Amino acid sequence: MKYIIFLFPLLLSAHPHLFIDVELEKRENTIAVDWVFDDMNSEILIMDYDSNFDEKFSEEEITLFIDEVFINMILEYHFYTYLKVDSKDIPIESIFTNFLLKIRERRFIMSFELNLAEFQKADFELSFYDESYMSSMEIKNPKGFQDFKVGEHIEFYGYTISWKGV
Repeated sequence: MKYIIFLFPLLLSAHPHLFIDVELEKRENTIAVDWVFDDMNSEILIMDYDSNFDEKFSEEEITLFIDEVFINMILEYHFYTYLKVDSKDIPIESIFTNFLLKIRERRFIMSFELNLAEFQKADFELSFYDESYMSSMEIKNPKGFQDFKVGEHIEFYGYTISWKGV
């Protein structure tokens, strides 16, 4: 009995409530990123932010999302996105561009690009994870990368892709 009580806190550990498929496409100087949210969270976010229910997001709807959600994700959580170039941490906000919201097959999608134009012929490591364990992020079918490796993050519910620039 005392062993069950000892193990009980381990059973209560944090676990994800949000599941995101991360779709990546490497282009000449950018990485295009789509976060495809799970069905349940997609329904909630679409209901909250597609106020006219036309299955696309207007500038006003995107602005509301930015004000209510996005700003905190950048400022507090680094957008759950971490980049190392030649083992040096690069602030995501310095290379983050072209933010959009989309709906595809009733799934809520956040799209953005990472501008890598200033980094050439380097070793890259791009990770997506949430240190609170509330979100699980998995890289799915990366496109345009050569000689890359995808692996689970060793500490959080996330994934890392690494590659060499040419």
